[in-house]
Amino acid sequence: MPDGDIYDLDEVFEDVNIKYFSNSIRRPNLSWSMRKTFRVLGHHDATQNKIVISRSLDTPETPRFIVEYVMFHEMLHIKHPTITINGRRYNHTSAFRFDEERFPFYRAAEKWIENNVLRLRRAAKKK
Repeated sequence: MPDGDIYDLDEVFEDVNIKYFSNSIRRPNLSWSMRKTFRVLGHHDATQNKIVISRSLDTPETPRFIVEYVMFHEMLHIKHPTITINGRRYNHTSAFRFDEERFPFYRAAEKWIENNVLRLRRAAKKK
């Protein structure tokens, strides 16, 4: 279900697709995770054509650019599928990383995640 309490993943996907992918990414199934997760904030499942975003980000304390960044990262997995070389799988190729760093708020997003995920986990345990 893409509707969250704060963020609608359909809207986030559409905005990110238009802004950063020239509307070239075909919309996958979108959903929030069943539980609040903190180690994995997003996941792209190519076999099910699905992007799942952690429910822990669907809070008023999470800036929209963070949800957009996680969506952007998962959409990059569609643009740059996993490759296998000599039996080893590569999810984050150099082309993937290059594109990821082109997100305008890349450094700010990484810093926010680093500084706030622990706080989000503590807040979730209190509820």
